[in-house]
Order: sequence, then structure tokens, then C-alpha cells
Amino acid sequence: MNRHSPTKGIITAAALVGLVLSGATSAQAREPELHGIDPPPPSVVAAGVAAAAYDASLGQSGAAAAPSHRVELVAKGSARSNRTTVAAKIHIPPGGGVDWHTHPGQVYVIVAGGGELTLLTTGCRRLSQPTGTAFQPPRSAHTARNYSDEPLTLVATFDIRGPKPTVMVDPGRDAQLDERCGLEE
Repeated sequence: MNRHSPTKGIITAAALVGLVLSGATSAQAREPELHGIDPPPPSVVAAGVAAAAYDASLGQSGAAAAPSHRVELVAKGSARSNRTTVAAKIHIPPGGGVDWHTHPGQVYVIVAGGGELTLLTTGCRRLSQPTGTAFQPPRSAHTARNYSDEPLTLVATFDIRGPKPTVMVDPGRDAQLDERCGLEE
């Protein structure tokens, strides 16, 4: 098998999701069967404007008074010089969400617990993802919202080129898309 095949990327993503769901620790992440994965840094939490630059690349929103979501970086590694694989847990409280954004690579998401995730596309199409579903978000700009009454946990793997798994759209376009789709911040 070609070492750069899509199948190998899917297997790597599945292994990282398994690591996340099993609750593996940093020490466990260094085991030989996970060769090439750097041990994860401490959990990264959004807390307003003091959020770190890497938080922003994962889609953190630092402008809100209360966090609209929180990201835990679980593991990050690179099998090839131009690609990075990141595993993260995204916690979205009731009424919270991730502003309009895109991903510069393949993304796999599992709705691991809580209510139901609602994705909105730039055409205002709503895609509902209940707990227990796995999906790939649209390649175009989209927003993720938790309209349920329960906290929501997503487990995601990002196989990307470049330093950022999530690229936020500029604030002007974000406001236009919110207005077009009838969303309030």
C-alpha cells in the first residue's frame, strides 16, 4: 500500500478517534503503536480574548463574554512533512456554537455526547447530526450550533496542510452570513 494513500489517512484518523474516546493519557499516547504522534500539550481552553493562537486555529471564539465552545487538544502529529493530524474534543454548551469557518483538509467528526449538532452552510441549509453520528463537515464555509438543552461533545480529527485545522471567516463575512441565515450571535 502506498504510504500516502487515503486509506492510511482514514486509519490514522480512526486510531486517533479511538485514542480520544478511550480517554488515553499523554503517557499512553507515546506508546509504539501510535508512532509519529507527539504527546498532547495540556488541554487548551477558550476563555475570551486571552485564548492562545492555536485555539483560534481550532475555531475558538475569543470575543464572547462567555465561551461559545471549548476545545481540548488531545494529540497532534505528522506522518509527512506537509501534513499534520490533530485530534480534539470540542465542547459546545447549550446555545453555543462555532462561528463561520472552513477546514484546509479532511475532517472527521463524531457527535460523542449530549444533544444534537446543527451545521449551517452558506446557503443556509441546516444539517442535523444527533449524538452517535459520524460525519465530514462541508468543505465550504459553515457554522456549528448547539440548539439543544444539553452540553454537546464532538470528537474530531483534522488531517491538514499548514498550521491551522480551522480557519475562521473574516468578521464582516461572518456577520453577512449570520444575517442571511437569520442567526443571532
